[in-house]
Amino acid sequence: MARPFRLFSVYDFFSVLLPGLATVLGFYMLIPGPIEIGIIAALLPTLVLSFVFGQALHSLSAWFEAILSRIQLVSSHRTQFGDYVRENSDNHVVQKFREDCGYEFRDSELINTEQCSLSKDAWKELYPYVQSYIYTHDGGRSRTFQAIFAFSRSMTVFLFGLPLLYLLHFLLDSTGIIISRPPKYLLFFPSFREFIEAVLPLSWIGMLVFLYATYSYKRYFVQYLVSDFVSINS
Repeated sequence: MARPFRLFSVYDFFSVLLPGLATVLGFYMLIPGPIEIGIIAALLPTLVLSFVFGQALHSLSAWFEAILSRIQLVSSHRTQFGDYVRENSDNHVVQKFREDCGYEFRDSELINTEQCSLSKDAWKELYPYVQSYIYTHDGGRSRTFQAIFAFSRSMTVFLFGLPLLYLLHFLLDSTGIIISRPPKYLLFFPSFREFIEAVLPLSWIGMLVFLYATYSYKRYFVQYLVSDFVSINS
């Protein structure tokens, strides 16, 4: 039986909770000294903060993607969906997808497999209906690839911003704008310089890895979105 509502899903775990937990740990390194609190007592506030920061990071990364898509530096998943369906009209799965869309959404124009029979914007408008259809029928692997894509996108933004956060904190502290005790990272590194020399390359190497993963899993998500729709209707 289809489950129209989920309190917690794979998408929430990958795209919200994990990046949010990484963000909480990033801020944790700025807290001065050890915190005297038990693991059980810290669990609930850590989970709550992870969801709060994770949702904020998810929204921020989606906003960045939208901005970059407008200036055509990247393509959004909606745009890739429209391009994939229009530019692969000779593909058997895409042909079957268009036929199924035509019957399901009562639009005979969708069945026409000529490349320019339907505009990119029209397919982009159909995109949320296709997603909703698959979600309602509780099937397919596209949601897993969507979760990994969203996770990679959020981690790209997080790893880009993490060294900048530490640099900002150091500048504000060194100029006296904020006054704080030595942060926790000084328990592991003798100075801020050695700390940032370790964090900066690791963060931006990780950012490039997740940037490539974002690009790859976005394509996989679009391809499986089409395949899942066909499989559900078969």
